[in-house]
Amino acid sequence: MPSAGTRFLSGGPARERGAPRRLLDTFLVRRNLRTACAVIEVDEEIALHLDLRTRELVERGLDPLAAREQALRRMGDIRIVKRERCN
Repeated sequence: MPSAGTRFLSGGPARERGAPRRLLDTFLVRRNLRTACAVIEVDEEIALHLDLRTRELVERGLDPLAAREQALRRMGDIRIVKRERCN
């Protein structure tokens, strides 16, 4: 009796399942890439907002470190912001 690996190589039922599996793999890779791109875009957007708010606070007289800390506090939990934007 041939083993499962032999059936795959000889074109048996295991080989027939290869095409749908490749489609699923391709779909998963593309979905993961889109998700990664969305996360990068959100990271860039968050950084932009933090930088703008920090500059605004520095222009109002805060020192840069205090301005950055205040901007981060006002933004809130960045992990929650990312989760909301990326889902």
